[in-house]
Formats: sequence, structure tokens, C-alpha cells
Amino acid sequence: MTVKPIDFRAAPATTTKRRALGRGLDALLPSPTANGWQAGPPPGRFDEEAPDPSSSRVDNGRERGGERISASEAPQPWASRLMPAPVEWYTTPPPKRTWLLRDKRHPKRRGVLPLGKVGQFIAAGGIGKTTTGAQLAVAVATGTPWLGCFEVASAGRVLFVVGEEDVEECQRKLYQAAQVAGVIPEAGRTVVLPLTGIHAPMIALDEYRRTIDAPFLSWLREQVLEGDYRLVIIDRTTHRRLGSSRRARASLPRRRRRSSRITRIRFRAGTGKSTRRPVAG
Repeated sequence: MTVKPIDFRAAPATTTKRRALGRGLDALLPSPTANGWQAGPPPGRFDEEAPDPSSSRVDNGRERGGERISASEAPQPWASRLMPAPVEWYTTPPPKRTWLLRDKRHPKRRGVLPLGKVGQFIAAGGIGKTTTGAQLAVAVATGTPWLGCFEVASAGRVLFVVGEEDVEECQRKLYQAAQVAGVIPEAGRTVVLPLTGIHAPMIALDEYRRTIDAPFLSWLREQVLEGDYRLVIIDRTTHRRLGSSRRARASLPRRRRRSSRITRIRFRAGTGKSTRRPVAG
């Protein structure tokens, strides 16, 4: 086969150069009809059968000590929550919600921080979340207004879990909060748990890679139920979920079951624009 050389410099325009290049490539490549390409793909290349579902090539789960775990074998706790809405839900008023705080400027409006639910104060680092939590702890422990306008509708004992402060700093925060409010809580009304320097993750991963309670969270739940607390403040939860792993910290916080007489507040450092007002979630 003889290939005629192409002089691209003699081509008057770009289109002519492209056409000449195409003719040169056609001369170099074999004809499709000569090899029978139009009759179909080469034998043995695309005639493989679909893999058998029971084959080891199909991933139906994950390994556990050399044993294959099927995806359907994993526990499904959400299945028990599936239920049809009864007619009474549309005709009978729901139970009234009980609140931890109420805005005395608007007594007829709904309260703030319902009992038995989790709320969040989200703000930038160093904005005053711990100080605000200490003031709330003093207010609930003494039954005095919080921030001068939120009346405590349900006073009681308070558990203040502080993840980034030591004992002296906790004392400093509570002392300043009591001085601002002008009250002195009774001994034992506020219980402090400083966790600085202690590895105490609240959530771990099970064999199915699902979030479960870590030993610290199980211990904390027992303390809350036995201590008869009205408010539990956890400051903060960003690094208390799954330890120091970045991938673990990115996991969503799992649902937590507690007594309906307790309000939990979690403090997080926001990643967006800073705000001067704490937000209750």
C-alpha cells in the first residue's frame, strides 16, 4: 500500500487542511467491511452473561470476620415506627406542650425550649456560648428570669457538661453568671462535668457502620435519669460525637432517647457568618 504524502503548507485554508488529514487517515486505516466489523462486535468481547446474584462479585453486604453479611440481615429499627395515622389525630387536639422558658414580654405566645426535646445554640467560636449556657443554668436552677426576659416555667436541677473547660473555668463562668443574675443557687442544684483533656466520644460505629451510643453516652444517660435533672447542657458537641476522626465527625448525629421531663441543649460552633444572637433549634 502506497501512501501519498500530504503537504499541509500548500492548503489554502483550515478546512482544506482538515479534509486532507482525514483522507490521509482513511488511507492508513483498514476498511471496516474487510474485517467484517459491520457484522457485529468481535466474538468473546461483549457476550458475557450477567453476574449471578449469589456470586462473590456482587456486593450484597460487607465482611464480618470472614463471614458475609447480607444487607437484609442488618437490623431495621425504623420498621416498628411505620404506622397509619388514626382518625383521632385529625379530630382530637394533641397534648399541650410543656416549656422550659417563656417570654414574659409575650405571655400568650408559645414558649421557648420545650421539655423533652433537643435544642441548639449555634454561633461562631468565642462568641459567648459557654457564658450563655452558664447563665441559663443559673436561671433554671434558681427559677429566675434568663437574660432578663425569659421566665423559667419549669425550674429544677441542671447538668452542665463542658467539653473545653477545666474546673476553674467552670467556676469562673458560674460565678459571673450568678453575679449578673444577683442570685445564689442552692448546693447541688447545678452539677458540672468538665471534660477538657478527656477523650469522651458520644457516638460510635457498629459492625454495620451505623451510629450507636458510645460508652460515655450510655454512662451519661444513666446519670441524667438518676439525677432528676430538668435541664442538660452539653457544651459543645462538635468533637464529642465520634472522636477525633474527620470522617466520623461528619456523620449525622443519631436520635437520642431521654426522659420527657428534661430539656437538652447542645452548643455548636457555626461555620458560616458569625452572629451575635444565640439561636435555639
